[in-house]
Amino acid sequence: MQKQQIQKIINDLTKRQKEVLELFLSGKSDQNISQELCIEQVTVRKNIQNICEAFGFTNDFSDERHQKRKLLYKLIQENMPELINKPYISSAPLEQANNFYLKRSSIETICCRAITTPGCLLRIQAPLKMGKTSMVAQLLHSQDIQSYRTVFLKLRDVTLDNLESLDNFLRWLCTAITVELLDEGYLDSVDQHWRKISANPKLKCKTYFEKYLLFENTPLVLILDDLDRLFPHEQVAEEFLGMLRSRHEDAKASKTWGLLRLVVTYAETYIQIDANRSPFNAGKEVRVSDLDAIQIEELARLYNLSLSSTQIAKLMQAIGGHPYLIQEALIAIAQEEITHEEIISAVSNPVRIKAFNEYLRHHWNKLRNQPELLKTLSKIVLSEEPVELCSEFDQDNLVKLNDLGLVNLSASGVILRYELYHNYFKSQLKGG
Repeated sequence: MQKQQIQKIINDLTKRQKEVLELFLSGKSDQNISQELCIEQVTVRKNIQNICEAFGFTNDFSDERHQKRKLLYKLIQENMPELINKPYISSAPLEQANNFYLKRSSIETICCRAITTPGCLLRIQAPLKMGKTSMVAQLLHSQDIQSYRTVFLKLRDVTLDNLESLDNFLRWLCTAITVELLDEGYLDSVDQHWRKISANPKLKCKTYFEKYLLFENTPLVLILDDLDRLFPHEQVAEEFLGMLRSRHEDAKASKTWGLLRLVVTYAETYIQIDANRSPFNAGKEVRVSDLDAIQIEELARLYNLSLSSTQIAKLMQAIGGHPYLIQEALIAIAQEEITHEEIISAVSNPVRIKAFNEYLRHHWNKLRNQPELLKTLSKIVLSEEPVELCSEFDQDNLVKLNDLGLVNLSASGVILRYELYHNYFKSQLKGG
């Protein structure tokens, strides 16, 4: 098809279809498009279907919907690459246009390689607001993964009703994936399958995947963001985590389950589950680390800021290389709300910076709801020297504090991760 023909077809699309096409070409999922345009996902799918048909991509098989999309994307990429938007670089978590995503090439390469492995279980662990969600979204733009079917589920959106029992949660899971992947005619398939199959919820879920979601040779990347959202609901968490491990093991002997590529993000590790059933000692683990000085300098340039090596060093001494804290500091400087020097001095009284204060208060409220964890942190904060690792500390609490990104564990002892944390928590503990 000639470039002029493609342009004519685009010109003849409705205004809504053009909006959907633009977002589709940027790599956004049906869910993202529906949220951005304030329309139902069913409407998004119908518009994309009509666009595909306008370009001549039609067939009689409902499960070929993603093949049509792939052909549409490839056609435009090869003939009008200028219409293929660069991967959206927003962050925290993706929709804020004033934020920029900074590529982490080494980690992203490892993740992409893992996702292309049949039956993969990729575990991405990092504390709050370290950029896990944004990094995973960026991975989906990789050339190796673009042809895969993908479903991105934010588990923080799961309601309490869905978490009342394992049956409720697995029905929600299958329904959410179906809404994202399959055509309108499949929307009742979960209820029908649940009524038809006389088995426990885990077997119903397994057979539903095998019948409706895993087919032919098209891999399915299932991303479960904020897996630790399930952890307070112990019955659901333990059974579902065991299922993740089992499906990963199934893939070693089953071509069907090899099509499923699991990606989970989380901050804390669930330690109550038996090691033989845990997904946290299987698959590939990737930890998202702080930004280094070179990355901070690159991020600053995205905000049209020129920071000297000394300024960056002082910033890192105060707030480390925490992506969110660094980004908020750079935004404030770029918008001339505060100077670099004022941010450094404000570390002694973090509540002066709104973004820092809200972030720190979230951690403080979480700690206050876990008295034993707060007690452990208190000993570390009020000590003038690194606290030695010894039997007086509950090791599980130290692991939790480390997972939350509040402390660093090393052979020399335990210390607060950033000067910002030390000053804030010390003030809170002293009633300030």
